[in-house]
Amino acid sequence: DVSRILRLANNENIPVVPYGGGSGLMGGAISITAGIVLDLKRMQNIIEIDSEAKTVRVEAGMVLESLAGRLEQNELMLGHDPWTLPVATVGGTISTNSLGYRGCKYGSMGDQVLGLKVVLPSGEILCTRPVPKSSTGIDLKRIFIGGEGCFGVVTEATLRVFPTPVKQSLRGYRFGSFEAGFWAVQEIISMDLRPILLDFGDDPEKTGGGADLYLGFE
Repeated sequence: DVSRILRLANNENIPVVPYGGGSGLMGGAISITAGIVLDLKRMQNIIEIDSEAKTVRVEAGMVLESLAGRLEQNELMLGHDPWTLPVATVGGTISTNSLGYRGCKYGSMGDQVLGLKVVLPSGEILCTRPVPKSSTGIDLKRIFIGGEGCFGVVTEATLRVFPTPVKQSLRGYRFGSFEAGFWAVQEIISMDLRPILLDFGDDPEKTGGGADLYLGFE
């Protein structure tokens, strides 16, 4: 269906805006001219969960919270955990290369992607091999990660997933100045300490001129 729509739009020179969860945080869900809004939310099937390979193959309209719930039944979890979890879709987070709370350890959503099925503007369907690394050639999936649908519409993804942690630990620290806290962050990174969550910033109304550091470990 997506292929036929894009082929028609390409032939008739009609703009297309792919639509995922519609959170609009990146502005990508807003159409600035008349065209076709391509709503992918009904594409929400999990095609395969491979517990041994630690991968999941899923359609682009799947909401992250629903996907996380299904993975939890298999003692697995997503490496991507944004605050928009209840509304964000797989395709939307790939297309914006979204960064979540676990980003310090697992990276952005794009870092979880092993392979993609994408419909090009011409209507052609491109499938990239779902492998962690490739020794030769262009990594084609990277063209579409963070592309916000400009180069093609993501319809399916194979994602890396991780075992559910045995234990979680959250910590908060307040520093007397931004500089002192920033130095602490640099020390944490130089020690190769890998928290899942590292959130640092200053807010004069809350910290009285200091800065807060939040750390999470799994």
